[in-house]
Amino acid sequence: MGRPRKCLASLKGYRVAVAVSPEELELLARRAELAQMTLSGYVRLVALGKPLPPFVPARNREASIELSRQVGNLCQLMHAQRYRPAYVHLPKDGYNEVLNVAKEAEAVLLGLRPSRR
Repeated sequence: MGRPRKCLASLKGYRVAVAVSPEELELLARRAELAQMTLSGYVRLVALGKPLPPFVPARNREASIELSRQVGNLCQLMHAQRYRPAYVHLPKDGYNEVLNVAKEAEAVLLGLRPSRR
């Protein structure tokens, strides 16, 4: 079973043309690039008064991807420990603590939460 289809009313099928000067276009394009968004996506959010997504430096994004891989490995080990305990011998009490620290670190890297320092 696939993902349910969106209702036709929620599809973005309309275009709005806006005239801007070359300077304004350059300014909007720069701001969209800083927000790591397309120009149309940036203008849409700003025009609707919606908050922009938090800025995430490329270095943090890469670290978050690697952290996600490691968390995936940890989850595989936890699964193996639970369903095949004869093959994997790991301390039971450390799983949740390590997983919570990893999730907290990812949230900080993505700018979703401030660092506790």
